[in-house]
Amino acid sequence: MSFKAVNRPEPAGARSSETKARSKASVGAGPARRPGEQPRLPLYLRSEAAGEIDLGKGRVDPAAIAPDSEGKVTARLPGLAVGELELEETADGYKTRGEGAALPLAVGPLAGVLGDSLVLVVRIENNVITGRAAVGAPGRAVPKGDSALFRAIEKSPEALGWAGLSKVSVGTKVNALEGGSLTLGAESLRFTLGGFVEGSGSFSVEGDHVSFSGSAEVKLPGASTGKLEVNYSPETGLSGEAHLEVGVGKVSGGVDARLRRGVLDIQGTAGYAGDRLKGSITLVATDAQTAREITRKPPRAGELPGQDGAGVAGGSEAGGGSGGHAHRGEARAPGPLRLG
Repeated sequence: MSFKAVNRPEPAGARSSETKARSKASVGAGPARRPGEQPRLPLYLRSEAAGEIDLGKGRVDPAAIAPDSEGKVTARLPGLAVGELELEETADGYKTRGEGAALPLAVGPLAGVLGDSLVLVVRIENNVITGRAAVGAPGRAVPKGDSALFRAIEKSPEALGWAGLSKVSVGTKVNALEGGSLTLGAESLRFTLGGFVEGSGSFSVEGDHVSFSGSAEVKLPGASTGKLEVNYSPETGLSGEAHLEVGVGKVSGGVDARLRRGVLDIQGTAGYAGDRLKGSITLVATDAQTAREITRKPPRAGELPGQDGAGVAGGSEAGGGSGGHAHRGEARAPGPLRLG
């Protein structure tokens, strides 16, 4: 990225008050947004000026920067972060004083999780720029580690657009500013879908773009195991499909597991062939708590569990009936499944 020709800026020391004012600006400021919706970047993050350090280049160009007499200079990762660094000049090039500095960081998808507490820790050694994202306050006091950052992601998957996930546990983390790019995410994580289907996957956050991919093993008593591929986009949320063959006593058929906008629905139709009766039934899978509610207060004849008027407190389905469509309830508790 080349610098635009502009009038020579004021010395970095004179700009420090402006930089400090910017560091106090809330990353999550503005009107409320839906999960996955990205905010517009503040103008000061999108603009650039001569004499600054362009962190997106990965190295400091000594001829392009203009530190003041105290070594202070503005540094910018285009579109994401801007703040003040204090440099020392050595025989091998520039380096940051102490452990570097924390700059206010604006990563749109994380604004709903961390607000203005997200920072970019920057270090420079022999003109080489490195860093990482962290939770803390801008300034010379550099936060230690990134545990708080990933704990916040684990506790608030909905803020990243992952409605339907629970019990998120991050495994192998990725968090580094190298070669001019900030890479943040996880190579592995565990999660639960719909309260009772476990899966694993990975995710990354690059600028305003969130990517997520994973899979879950759908296991039902008396049924084959189906692999549900979980995909994500801001428009559709979490989605995926899987088919399972079912055989319970004299009942045989298939059920489909469908994930739409984070809502997991598992149901299908199976045939029944007994000594005296033949026909078909609808099979629906849910968590154990909802199944118990259905046995305590079964639906009226001709209604599927969870239908309007069925009077099921748990809302979701665990048993069979004939005809109609099942409606997913709002509350689910994890537990073993019942298929009937």
